[in-house]
Formats: sequence, C-alpha cells, structure tokens
Amino acid sequence: MKKSLFITYTCRREQSRHSLFNQIFTKLKKDEIAFQIISFAESNEEPILSKSGLDVPTKSIGLDILKRSSPLVLLREIYKARPDHLLIGGYGHIENWIALFYAIVFRLPVTLWSGAGSDSSESNSKVKKIFKIFFVKNVSNAVAYGSKAKNYLESLSNNKIR
Repeated sequence: MKKSLFITYTCRREQSRHSLFNQIFTKLKKDEIAFQIISFAESNEEPILSKSGLDVPTKSIGLDILKRSSPLVLLREIYKARPDHLLIGGYGHIENWIALFYAIVFRLPVTLWSGAGSDSSESNSKVKKIFKIFFVKNVSNAVAYGSKAKNYLESLSNNKIR
C-alpha cells in the first residue's frame, strides 16, 4: 500500500478542516493509499474539538500548543513513516524545508498546500523570494486555496496551478 504523509503546522486545532481531512483520508483509503498527518506545532494532548472529529491517523510531535519540537524529531518521524508522497503545508517554517529536502533526497513527489499570497507572505525580500522560488520549483504540484495564493504560486513557479 502506498503512503501519503501530510506535514503541517497544526491539525488537531484546525476544526474547520477536519471534515476535509476526513474526506481526503476516505478517498485515498478507497484508492489503497494510506494517509497520515504529522503536525509539528502541537502535542497529542491537545483535544480534537470539531463536531466531525478527526478520523485521519495523526501524530502531533510538538511539545505544547505552538511549541515546536526539534526539527530532527520531524526528520526521524518522516523517515519512520517511509512515505511514497509528501503533502507539505506551506513553506514558511524550517520543518517545511526539512520535509522538502527529505523528498528531494529520497526522490519523492511533493504536493504543496498553500494559501499564502504576496500580500499575506511574511516578507517579500529578494532573498526570501529566491528561497520561495526554489521551494515551489521543487514540488510536483500544488493545492492553492484562494485566487491570490494561486496567482502568487504561479508567479513563483512560472507554471499554472490548479
């Protein structure tokens, strides 16, 4: 069975997305693809408060709310999961970059999940833009939620984003 691993900042506190995560999990399961989420900025002790619940296997490796663990812990967890595909939630944290470099080394396809537009990006300095371009050019495809995010990713990659 193939494995897809979603690396994201938080998932347990993303109540508005639990239904979507569950739908992705169910669809991939039908396609015989195991789907798991690793969140790096929350702990497993945080409750799941949504009405729909969270059916997706999750591993929260943070030390506490918004207190991240060592990036090496994330690297170890990705390695233990042995994914065939990575879904990376954004490019603004060192953990996103660790996941990207893991995918490059092990030649895994990567899907970028991003809602950041040029207006919402933390910095638009030339140096950071170069890093963003590198990141976007090393993903296989992207899920951009919002037209501003789609336009921004297209401007970074010079490719069309669905």
